[in-house]
Amino acid sequence: MTNQSGPARIVVGVDGSEQSIGALRVAQHVASAMDAEIGATGCWEYANMRSARITLGAMGEKDEAKAELKAAIEAAFGASLPKNFTVDLVFGPAERRLVEASKNAQMLVVGRRGHGGLNGLLVGSVSSACVRRAKCPVLVVHEPMGERGSVSVESEGRALERQLNSGRIVVGVDGSPQSVHALREGARIASALGGVVDAVACWDFPSIWAAPYPLAGEDFQGEAVQALASSLYEAFGVDRPKNVLSRLVQAQVRPGLIGASKDAAMLVVGRRGRGLARLGLGSVSAGCVSHASCPVLVVNTEPDD
Repeated sequence: MTNQSGPARIVVGVDGSEQSIGALRVAQHVASAMDAEIGATGCWEYANMRSARITLGAMGEKDEAKAELKAAIEAAFGASLPKNFTVDLVFGPAERRLVEASKNAQMLVVGRRGHGGLNGLLVGSVSSACVRRAKCPVLVVHEPMGERGSVSVESEGRALERQLNSGRIVVGVDGSPQSVHALREGARIASALGGVVDAVACWDFPSIWAAPYPLAGEDFQGEAVQALASSLYEAFGVDRPKNVLSRLVQAQVRPGLIGASKDAAMLVVGRRGRGLARLGLGSVSAGCVSHASCPVLVVNTEPDD
């Protein structure tokens, strides 16, 4: 997380898409609980600067971008803006400007997909770049599973509100430093929301050993138990908060966490887990961002890692 003085600040990337409207609403819910400021950031470029590439969130000429930013804010909040709410329209590629804004933020909130020509992708280029490169935790918001296919922004907003009000923050734990950081961040958010942490460690037999018998001498379940226990101790010491619960799930990590995200307010994962240190975004975190049933918060271990 970034080191910053003054009130906590949540930056929201806004491009006028329905998912960025959802990002504004989620940011309002979290900011209200954490007494944080909200900064809505829109980005624009000259049309000829975009002709050589497709970017989500590069919204066109300045006046068009300004109008889309205003319309998104009105769709999210109506006439009653949240307190400590600011609006910033900046020039340049969205992914670059949002990453820059993350240096002075406690959280960056983006929609999973935005405007542009890549709607077939589950994760847009801007949200993907922010998750990989941001200097603070990144919350990726998409339409709730129960509302997919709906054309109503209002119904999606109500479904997001129901998710957030559930108060259950699922945290993926694998014993890595990233998952320890995810536990601490999840507990901080859960306390602010008045909810609980559901710390989940997944284990399963490797598929090549699953039939007919696992390899003798290997204790995959025991390793998961140890990873969960050590991560909880490293995150909280002997005084684990009472609202932090833990459990094992027998499943491969990605489907296990995606399943656990059903009816949750938020899923928190490390940007990289075990065995993926060379990658900017681990396969587990990428899979959760693409397929989880709730907003996904991706945290990195250090601001400049």
